[in-house]
Amino acid sequence: TNLASELYFSPVGNSIFIDFISPVYLSDQEENMVVLSCVMDISLFLKPLIDSWPVPTKTAESYLIKISNDSLLFLSDLKHLDGASLTLKLPLENTRITSIAAALGHSGIIEGVDYRGVEVFAYTRAVPGTPWFLVSEIDTQELLEGLVFKAIMIFAITLLLVCLVGVSITYLYKRNRAEIYRLLYFQEKELNKYKGNFKAIMDSLGDGVITIDTLGIIQYMNPRAEDLTGWDIKEAFGKKITEIYSIVDENTGLIDESLVESVINASQ
Repeated sequence: TNLASELYFSPVGNSIFIDFISPVYLSDQEENMVVLSCVMDISLFLKPLIDSWPVPTKTAESYLIKISNDSLLFLSDLKHLDGASLTLKLPLENTRITSIAAALGHSGIIEGVDYRGVEVFAYTRAVPGTPWFLVSEIDTQELLEGLVFKAIMIFAITLLLVCLVGVSITYLYKRNRAEIYRLLYFQEKELNKYKGNFKAIMDSLGDGVITIDTLGIIQYMNPRAEDLTGWDIKEAFGKKITEIYSIVDENTGLIDESLVESVINASQ
């Protein structure tokens, strides 16, 4: 069975070491064996692994802890506190401290405070085969600074896109409105042309022509109709046709005002 010692400080080399002890059997008989003891400086293999961080950061760090005599003992160096390895101990009462929560069984992401009392986000995990726990954490302020920057960038990009969409819609609306006005202008111009032609034809006729709307209101009279009725179009416009012109029934010789209404109803 391979054994590992606890981490310990050695004044020789002024560093923290760990010993690995392994039996080496010289034959099939258990008494014929030697013991291989390997003393390793954790600063050469364990500390670089713990201190590594995938991205540049000002506050993020990782460290090892364990429970020792009802206290939390820090096994590795700390980024924000010198000389903490194997010397710094914390009572286990304050479970908001992320390292204490880890030592008491929490595993995974947690929000709390670190050994300084600073708000942090942390990830905790037990180290298999050891009484150790690994804590990786970063100050909440640094983490949120990055999130705030990203949120501002997202907001700025979104605002820019909204502005571009708004400008595009405004441009298309104005262009379409200008096109509609242009079409309406030419249509009105063409309509006025037809109206002018219609008036010229009606004015040249030898017969009297009166146009009315669906309510029997006079809209137009040619010069011959003005002569026959004795009414000028300026005076007659807007009046009912029965006010200026009486229609006589050819059979009875009587004025028949219902004839106009019959014609209007038939046209509808």
